[in-house]
Amino acid sequence: MSAPIRPLPPSVVDVIAAGEVVERPASVVKELVENALDAGARRVAVSIEDGGRTLIRVEDDGEGIPPADLPLAFEAHATSKIRGVEDLDAVATYGFRGEALASIGAVSEASVTSRVRGAADGFRVEDRRGEVSAPAPAAHPEGTTVEVRALFAALPARRKFLRAPGTEAARATEAVVRFLLGRPDVAFTLSVDGRTVLRAPAGEPPRERAARALGADRAEALLPVSRREGGIAVEGFIAPPSAAEKGRPPQFLFVNGRSVNDRTILHAVRHALEGLVTVHRQPALVLAVTLPPGEVDVNVHPAKSEVRFRRPSAVHAAVEAAVREAVLAGEGAPGIPVEALRGRDGIRDALDAYLGGAGAAAMRASTLEFPPPGLPFAPGAERTAFSPGTAAAPPPPAGARPPLRVLQVRNSFLVVEAEDGIAVVDQHALHERVLLERLRARARAGGAETQRLLVPEVLEVGPADAARVEEAAPLLAKAGLLLERFGPGAVAVQGVPRALAARPVRAVAAAALRRLREERDASRGEALLEGVLESMACHGAVRAGDPLTEEEARALLEEGRSLDTGGHCAHGRPTELRISFDDLEKRFRRKGL
Repeated sequence: MSAPIRPLPPSVVDVIAAGEVVERPASVVKELVENALDAGARRVAVSIEDGGRTLIRVEDDGEGIPPADLPLAFEAHATSKIRGVEDLDAVATYGFRGEALASIGAVSEASVTSRVRGAADGFRVEDRRGEVSAPAPAAHPEGTTVEVRALFAALPARRKFLRAPGTEAARATEAVVRFLLGRPDVAFTLSVDGRTVLRAPAGEPPRERAARALGADRAEALLPVSRREGGIAVEGFIAPPSAAEKGRPPQFLFVNGRSVNDRTILHAVRHALEGLVTVHRQPALVLAVTLPPGEVDVNVHPAKSEVRFRRPSAVHAAVEAAVREAVLAGEGAPGIPVEALRGRDGIRDALDAYLGGAGAAAMRASTLEFPPPGLPFAPGAERTAFSPGTAAAPPPPAGARPPLRVLQVRNSFLVVEAEDGIAVVDQHALHERVLLERLRARARAGGAETQRLLVPEVLEVGPADAARVEEAAPLLAKAGLLLERFGPGAVAVQGVPRALAARPVRAVAAAALRRLREERDASRGEALLEGVLESMACHGAVRAGDPLTEEEARALLEEGRSLDTGGHCAHGRPTELRISFDDLEKRFRRKGL
């Protein structure tokens, strides 16, 4: 016989309900900042310690909570934001469920200290895992401070699933970043373990706010988005197609000031960029959609991160049109001054001369550097020129393998004669694999060799990425990449892997940062290290379209021969395709098919 049905004790109900609202420290930060903004705050200060395990504090200068209402702050489903079911049809506040503080108090030791605007005294209440104290006088400025200590301390099963402090701090940082983007009229401060990592004054221009979130490097190229039609406004910024990134660049979406994850808006963005952005690339963006509260349902998910539109097709059309307009306006071809057209006859003569010798020139090798096996790819390094008129090289020693005869096709593929046929090699895929194996071997031997920079390169990446770098710095050093936090939203590149020393520093560092953002968890040691090595090898490899001299191509093929990788790059693409002589003879009908 099954166990009898009984109602659960309130303490158990509260803990179960808390699991829907309080997932991690960042969830607590989100809920408390929402309460502060709903109270009319114009200044919000967030402090966390030990990734939020030890302390989360949110201070605001809002309206405050009357002493009589303070005990109700920790009461489940007690709220000042709605009164009846009809109010759910037009929610204009961040919070409305009345669950946040009750859920937080059920899994921590929390306190609220508040002073109503114009009042002489402040008051404080404490909630120790469901036990709420009576209001007591306490010194406090106008506004409210909520402190959350020992999060999940009484729930070790939940606590052990928290990530490393740096990872949780990065998640909390991202939560604050979303608020400062959605509310540029409010000042925000974030401190992590006693150090201020983010400070955004109220009233900042939108582009400056976007730069804080996306990093100054991305913000310089952002295209403004602005369109109003049919009661729907779309505002924000988007990176141009030329700056679209692989993986998941920062993308911030807002509906009526609320940060959301919405498929309708993202689909509209992708649709607007069809034909402008290559497959598997996405632009960084900050987009805010504003429409009447009655046109959007926010009562969809406990975390309030999803919404439903009453007219999704209208929202889709508005976002698509706004993004398409912004991109086409920003990517328009620049005009050419009349003065620049002078001398075009000389250009035509030079072009004719070039085309006249194109047949021979198409077969010649070009000028990018590829050193002998074991040395890094180093564009611009001194080398011996190769041309058809060069004197013949001395014959190889007796018993030595004859040199490979190589032809580069479309500056992307190497065609070479093999023992049993013809091999067509993807130069980027093979070089990527060569670099990855070098980096792996050195990382396993104790750490890849690092080439320190004489002058560090500073990248403005935004506070969330800067926090991720700070957490992952020891692991990145093992990969040969030395990154240090450099202010609230920047990192300094102190050194790069020696094997990639000749590649652009910013590109190598950006590839590693992209992998950190995708992985989101610096505690997954070896998996993250492997991902960083793969990203750096991919970005450090010679590209399709890069010309190679015959010596460079031959050196790449010789080193590729020594690899035991199954003929594939790190992404699973083949490094070469082979056509056997037997198959060639059949296709040319020298043999029976």
